[in-house]
Amino acid sequence: MIKRRFKGHLAAIERKRTSVGRNLKEGLRLDRNERVTEFPKKVMQDLHKLLPAYLLNAYPDTDRFYAALSRWVKVPVEQLYVTNAITEGIRIIFETLVSPGDEVVMLQPTYPMYRIYAQIYQAKIREVAFNKDLALDVQSICDAINERTVLVCLPNPNLPIESVFGLADIRRIADKCRACDAFLVVDEAYAFFGAESALPLLHAYDNIIIFQTFSKAFGLAGVRLGYMISSKDNIEYLSKTRSLVECNALSMAVGEYMLKHAGLMRQYVKGLKQGKDYVQHRLSQLGIRWSGGNFSNGMLIFLRDTQETHELLEALKKKKIYIRGSFEFPVENCVRLTLGPKPVMMQFMKEFERAMGRMSRNRHQMKKG
Repeated sequence: MIKRRFKGHLAAIERKRTSVGRNLKEGLRLDRNERVTEFPKKVMQDLHKLLPAYLLNAYPDTDRFYAALSRWVKVPVEQLYVTNAITEGIRIIFETLVSPGDEVVMLQPTYPMYRIYAQIYQAKIREVAFNKDLALDVQSICDAINERTVLVCLPNPNLPIESVFGLADIRRIADKCRACDAFLVVDEAYAFFGAESALPLLHAYDNIIIFQTFSKAFGLAGVRLGYMISSKDNIEYLSKTRSLVECNALSMAVGEYMLKHAGLMRQYVKGLKQGKDYVQHRLSQLGIRWSGGNFSNGMLIFLRDTQETHELLEALKKKKIYIRGSFEFPVENCVRLTLGPKPVMMQFMKEFERAMGRMSRNRHQMKKG
């Protein structure tokens, strides 16, 4: 009988735990857009020396990290809100800005947590879909915005289909949002891989909220550390629902270290681009279609059908190589590869080509039989 208290719209949402079933110690993690190589031992030693003895038993003081982050982003502390990665930031904007029945514009496909939180907070979703050529134009987004729109959620770059908008495009969308009294959320999870940031627009638009994270380019997916950037008034309002403390002491200490040693991030991004060039060139040599990888750390590889996609995922999983599949139209016959430095990409391509060769021979034999 206690289930009488369950909310029907929540009970209807299907959720699954992610990032399970992987051998994190021995496997090649190319499925979650994480940093695919461990940090140098010196970094781990530095962190061990840096972390104070009281770190685990005292509630964290956030002032120090906010000050370091303010210097990095080059905006006042009052315009920052630290969150438990971008995912919590998404929850916060839905909790504070969206009422049941409000319309939310989002890309399709995109980061799935936008849809999940729209369902949790009972928003009406207006999707802007990519076409079969994986194209998306600004006008289609603007056309989806109307007087009922509360949020426009724009990952820039977007994944799994990599789309990138420049400042002129973002300004155009922000103008349409402002005319409809809507917020534009620019999700820059993949900042620092090459796309323009919307930060220069903050002074002119009080309806822009920017998300950034330490998970991708900085390679700190495990510490769950992100932040929002917006006007002082917006941040003051959005932070009304903050927990006792925005984040934990360990995450902020590691984040502060990485800001002081940002060369680690830049060095990794440089190596990743070399790995990306290698994979793209090799796939082109093999006559295999690919897309993306130029403004993020992920790219799509196109296969013949969903069966081949499933077979490839399973074949590589047996080798402890994990990549992502099971996407919807127009990329239902794709796998997504997390990019990394060239040596890692060479290791992946070696097993990828072996698996594709075996599958091709098996299909040929089945046809003959």
